[in-house]
Amino acid sequence: MTALSPTIRIPPPQHEPDLLAGAVLRSLTRPLYRRVSVGPLLALLASVISGGVLPLLLLPRWLRDLIAQEQQQLWHLAEWMRLQSGDVEAADLQPLSQQVRFNIPLALLTWSCCGTALAVFFAHFSERSLTPGELGRFVFSVPRGPAPLLYVVAISAAAVLHWIHVVWHQLNVERYIRYFNHLMLRQQQPELPLPTLELGLRPVWIALGVGLSAAGGLWGLPLMLAAAAHRRYTTRSSVRQRAELAERLRAMLLQRRPMMLVPRPISVMRTCIRPNCRATIPTVANFCPRCGTRALAPAMEVVA
Repeated sequence: MTALSPTIRIPPPQHEPDLLAGAVLRSLTRPLYRRVSVGPLLALLASVISGGVLPLLLLPRWLRDLIAQEQQQLWHLAEWMRLQSGDVEAADLQPLSQQVRFNIPLALLTWSCCGTALAVFFAHFSERSLTPGELGRFVFSVPRGPAPLLYVVAISAAAVLHWIHVVWHQLNVERYIRYFNHLMLRQQQPELPLPTLELGLRPVWIALGVGLSAAGGLWGLPLMLAAAAHRRYTTRSSVRQRAELAERLRAMLLQRRPMMLVPRPISVMRTCIRPNCRATIPTVANFCPRCGTRALAPAMEVVA
């Protein structure tokens, strides 16, 4: 009589819940409760008050917080695909999730440019009185002299570096989604739409940047473009992508385990974008039933 091998795995009954899948669903739909971006008016105010330095000190830190959560969520999804999808190619998704990471050299370069601008500022005013007129001529006027020119170059370089950082991260996420779509085709599931690359070319942000540049702050336009790309990705693209990934996971669970009740996560349901409302919005509605705010377009529905 042959003894049973202890390495043989007995698959769980279909009616039992998939705890790992439930954890992945909750992870994908978990919001980031701390601030990760600012709107155009607040970005403009912070730029005017600090000469463009304060937003560029905060934006890389906020991007780091968002990337840390996204990397964890995408890794959990890749782990579930590797363990439960039954696809031998699913193991290649994990290395792609590890590529979704915070670019420390780009962030350090951004902060170094901000530090250079601050050093130039204090060195310039160590020999002059810090009056409103002199401050305005230094920060918000066409550079006349090496110190103001170096300040403009440093702030503009920091803004361009952060813009590159945001775009670089989006390309890493797109690479992950492309391979995830390849796995979806093998699982006979619909593909996710590829994310739109957010470059910050938004009318309001461009107008504010042009206004700052016209007022003499030549660093204003690159700063506003970087802040716009950051804002659009963190509040729109990232949220939509994670909701669609959660929907695909839910569809696979319904396909593979038809006897198991797979509830739709509340975060995948549309909620009002106003922080003081957050009411659930029906699928067919275009406005919040509680406060009347226009709702975001729903993620693609999956029919199981």
